[in-house]
Amino acid sequence: MDFKVRKISKAENKKKINWEKLLKNAETLIKKNYKLSITILVILVIIGLVKSLNGTQKLTELVTSSITDNIQKNKFDYTNILVTGVGGEKHDGAYLTDSIILASVNPKK
Repeated sequence: MDFKVRKISKAENKKKINWEKLLKNAETLIKKNYKLSITILVILVIIGLVKSLNGTQKLTELVTSSITDNIQKNKFDYTNILVTGVGGEKHDGAYLTDSIILASVNPKK
């Protein structure tokens, strides 16, 4: 194994931020990547709206109810789900289960 050693000085590294240069660079980047900038802005606005309207909870309820509606429930109205995962091609035993999660879901709660 190769290890890299880096000396850490105790002196504080106080660099002043050149805000004008930073803003100019950001403006240039935005002009060059106009479509990407608009896409990122739209995504951020959507995320903000979802969070402000408590959309994540509603989305979770929708997904949970759609999964558990047609599945058999126990006498306490819980559905047990077994989730398994595989390591992937870069591991020994790539397609063997390396993680197991047992979830017990009550969509009413």
